[in-house]
Amino acid sequence: MRIARGIDLGQFFKLTTRSPHNIVITVFGRMGVIGEIILVMLCAAILRGSLQLLARESPGNWGLAVVPWVVIVSSCFGVVLEGPMGAVPFWILLGLMHAELRAVADESATGAGPIAPAPELAGPAPAAN
Repeated sequence: MRIARGIDLGQFFKLTTRSPHNIVITVFGRMGVIGEIILVMLCAAILRGSLQLLARESPGNWGLAVVPWVVIVSSCFGVVLEGPMGAVPFWILLGLMHAELRAVADESATGAGPIAPAPELAGPAPAAN
């Protein structure tokens, strides 16, 4: 039963296929041109987020801005994102980057720091008897 299984070109040419150990070629081989477009869009979004974090000039943001690029460049030369050992930390880092960018957006929208001050109570305090 061959439901939802791809066709391996090695079957037709009696070749054994191997993983290319390169994220760009892997994405192209598994998803084609549409996958490459999605990969470029993902890299563009990561670049935008990295530049936004670096513009804040906070020392804690350097790791969130740079480490995803280390993983991406490493995946161009090895099998970093093809297994869970590299993929799980990569996606966790992207989630942390997104959370930090959301916190920055919330800060700029409210004009407050990371924790907004409590609103003042309306009216005078009740008198004690």
